Parts: sequence; structure tokens; C-alpha cells
Amino acid sequence: MKKILIIAIVLFLSWQTTLLYNTLVTKQEAVDSAFSQVQSNIQRKADLLENLVQTLSRYVKYEKNLLTKITELRSEVKNQPKTNNNIQKVGSLNKQLQGITHTLLLSVENYPDLKASEQFLELQAQIEGSENRINITRMNYNEAVKEYNTLLKKFPYNLIAKIVDFQQKPYYKVTTKTDTNYQIKIQ
Repeated sequence: MKKILIIAIVLFLSWQTTLLYNTLVTKQEAVDSAFSQVQSNIQRKADLLENLVQTLSRYVKYEKNLLTKITELRSEVKNQPKTNNNIQKVGSLNKQLQGITHTLLLSVENYPDLKASEQFLELQAQIEGSENRINITRMNYNEAVKEYNTLLKKFPYNLIAKIVDFQQKPYYKVTTKTDTNYQIKIQ
């Protein structure tokens, strides 16, 4: 009878440990999925920005280095590993895209024909929509991180997390200053 009780306790503890581990894995996957959504929306914004530059090229002459920088940023965004969770790098790329977008859209004020272009207006609306999606997915990512990090601190999850080496995830933090100032000269 004693053996049966010991076996039952061991089985119960094993089952509980498995449930705790699986919950941690589920939360970690939710963070990774949310991170992937942020990356996907930043990639969409980079693609739209390149389309905007192509539209602009029909109306104005601009420095070649702008197109080069946009192409480089788009490539860098596209080549970010989906599982790396390097939120600081992704945030930096997004800030660079914001700087370019802001300067580019400000410069359009000098070209009334361009401002009236249906294609330009559509792209501008899509870029604004992309920025909104980035904000929403960034909030979703931070919420997933909060749930995951909180779980890592709770007992008995913290015991399993230490044994299996689950690590806390960083929050996506936004700075008010862009990483790089881009000056776009349209002549």
C-alpha cells in the first residue's frame, strides 16, 4: 500500500511538473509569435516605403543615397532572424524607418502634383496604417512578455524555469529620439 501511495505521489508530481513546463513553453511561444508579428509589420512598412520612393521618383529628383539607404534598411529588416527576438535591433530599424518616412513625407509638401497623386495618397495611407499595426503588435508583444516574465517569477513556475533555463524576455521600448537623423534633399 505504501508503494502505491509513493507511486501515486510521484506520478502526480510528474504530471504537475509537465503541466507547469508546458505552460511556460506556451507562454514563450506566444512571445515569439508576437515578436514575429512586429517584424512582419515592420517589413511591410519597409516595402511600402520603397514603393513610395518609386512613386516619388516619377515626380521629383532625389539623392541616390536615399534610395540606397531605404533599400539597405529594407534588406536588413527582411534578413532579421524570426526567432532571434532581438527586440532592440528591430526597434532600432523601425526608428530608422520612421526617420526616413517622416523626412520623406515632409519634403512632399513642396510638390502639389505629387500630393494630389492617387497612388501617393494610397501609399501614404498604407504607411500610416502600417505604423498603427506596428503599434498594436508592439503592445501585443509587450503584453505577451509581461505574462511570460510574470509566470517565470511565480512559484512553482520559477523552479521549473530555473531547471530548464527559461530566460526573461525584453520589452519593446520606444525612445523619443530617432537613432539616426536622415536628411532628404529633393531638388
